[in-house]
Amino acid sequence: MEKHDFDEVVEDEEMEVEDILEEQQVEDTEDEASDGEIYDPEEWEEVTMIVTVNGILDADLVRDAVERNLIKLRYADTDAPVLQINNSLYTAVWNQDLGTNMVLQSTGKEMEVVSCTSTMMTAEKALLTSLSTEGSTIAAKAEIAPRAALSRTQPRGK
Repeated sequence: MEKHDFDEVVEDEEMEVEDILEEQQVEDTEDEASDGEIYDPEEWEEVTMIVTVNGILDADLVRDAVERNLIKLRYADTDAPVLQINNSLYTAVWNQDLGTNMVLQSTGKEMEVVSCTSTMMTAEKALLTSLSTEGSTIAAKAEIAPRAALSRTQPRGK
C-alpha cells in the first residue's frame, strides 16, 4: 500500500466517523423534538417558594443581600440544597406544605397577590469545622449551629 492510498483510507475513515456523528446528532435532535423538549443550557425555570432561615443575626444584611442579588441556592435539585447568603452557608431541606401559601405585596393600603406556592424550604446555619491530624487539615465538616450559640457575639471558647 502506498502512502497516498493510506491517506485516502484515513480520510475515508474520518469522513465515516463524521457522518456517524452527524447522523447521531440528527437522531438525537429528532428524539428531542419527539419528546417536545429540547435541551438548552441557558434555559432555567423560576420557582416561587417560602424559605425559613434559622440563624440569621441581622435582617438588614439579608435585605441588602437580596437587593444586591447575593443569594444563591446551590444543589437545588438534590434533597440537601445549600443556601448561600453573602458569605454565610445554610444547610437546607425541602418541605411540602399541606396548603397553599400566598405571597402578598403591599401597594399603599392594599395587598396584592404576587404568587402562590406550596413549596417550602427550611435552612439552618452551617458551621464549618476542620478535621485535622498533626497540624494538617484533612477536610471540613458542616454542622448545624445550635440556636443558643448563634445569638452569642463572643467566640465559642470564651
